[in-house]
Amino acid sequence: MFRQNHATTLLAPNAGAPRTCLAARAAGMNGSLSNKGRMFRKGNAMKHCSIFFALVGTLTSASLVSAAVITAEADSFVSGRNGEKDNNYGSNSTIWVKLDTAIGSGTRVGFMRFDLSTAPATITSATLEMEFVTGGGTDSTGTTVWTFHVYGLNNGHTGESWTESAITWNTAPGLNSSDPIVAADTTDLGTFTRTGKGFGTVSFSSAALTSFLNADTDNQATIILARDTGPGGVNYIHGIASRENTTEAYRPTLTVIPEPAAAAMLGLGGLILMPRRRRM
Repeated sequence: MFRQNHATTLLAPNAGAPRTCLAARAAGMNGSLSNKGRMFRKGNAMKHCSIFFALVGTLTSASLVSAAVITAEADSFVSGRNGEKDNNYGSNSTIWVKLDTAIGSGTRVGFMRFDLSTAPATITSATLEMEFVTGGGTDSTGTTVWTFHVYGLNNGHTGESWTESAITWNTAPGLNSSDPIVAADTTDLGTFTRTGKGFGTVSFSSAALTSFLNADTDNQATIILARDTGPGGVNYIHGIASRENTTEAYRPTLTVIPEPAAAAMLGLGGLILMPRRRRM
């Protein structure tokens, strides 16, 4: 993928090349072209401009678009275990997730919030990436298939501004004492599965995730991660790297892809500015 600075370098051997090449196309490459006092002979203009227009054509294709990768600005997990519902785990390097036989026995739910102020105005696809790095308990066979559920906290919810250093089970938005997820406060974004300990990267995408992000109006997107599969005789808890993890590549990220036309504008850099979200 071309990031903006790379695309600008490729498309502009000199600062005025894009404008010069557009003039060249209009002039049919005849004679010489003037750019800020410099003269470009026909041969040189044809050479540089053919590269310019080839790259413009490539950038406008849907296969090469400029993605915005957003790292979680806040994340944590909350514990429903009796005696832990007022505990905060915001500084933990692991987001623990578990569904127990009863909430009071040890259910944990993960929270991640992303700042969308740098996201494109219109998102055509989005991918949530998480790294399963550790676990606890027993899964001796390693063949249990665990289902995880991804939810989005509804846009405008009063709890969207939860803080990493204060969130607990009793204060977390979208939860209550009897059901880990409150349907009225959240949007179902889909599910994914992991087998056994499930170590490695999860790349979660869905049409519901894209729609959820496009509907946002305050640049705050909270993702809630719960596990649907209970112990069933296998008492295991999954651990996902948080933004405090020492390995930067393991931290939760949200990758958003703009519509192709906007991506091409971003690639052209100096010619057109891609529209960005604005805070309401």
